[in-house]
Amino acid sequence: MTPVQGMNEDAQQRMAYLRTHRDEIAGRLASMTTRCGMMYVAKRLAQFKIGTGQAFIMAELYLRDDVSQDDVRSLVKMDKGTVTRAMQRLEDLGFILRRHDSDDRRVVRVLVTEAARAIEEDFFEVLFEWNEGILKGISEEEQQVAVSVLRRMAANAEVMAHGCQ
Repeated sequence: MTPVQGMNEDAQQRMAYLRTHRDEIAGRLASMTTRCGMMYVAKRLAQFKIGTGQAFIMAELYLRDDVSQDDVRSLVKMDKGTVTRAMQRLEDLGFILRRHDSDDRRVVRVLVTEAARAIEEDFFEVLFEWNEGILKGISEEEQQVAVSVLRRMAANAEVMAHGCQ
């Protein structure tokens, strides 16, 4: 491998490491798992016309009905525009209602409809099957360690993401 002009030796070593240890890079593996999960969820929820972005939001809304749209944005860690578009799609599908808060008209509250409640069991079955599938062959102890490590990685990722803004 030839050195990249203008790149210091330390940077060249890091780049070489990334090229030769792709299957050991935690961020790459986490990203791959996420992308595969999004494909799985998209296929399984296509019958309801719910995409992956909307699925993340619906999962939170099922657990926290009658919540502000901004609170949902904070929970799912998506930007305002993405959440607004996803909410519009869910509203068009009849799965949510949005209304202005009676105390503060600037706040938009989101409510889950009966149509969404009708598919709730099927919706969570898809998420449960994904989780079960990715944990197949992994002991209970390994699962606990993995979740603990992933929680810390998620917290670190959030700090890094907010530090980049």
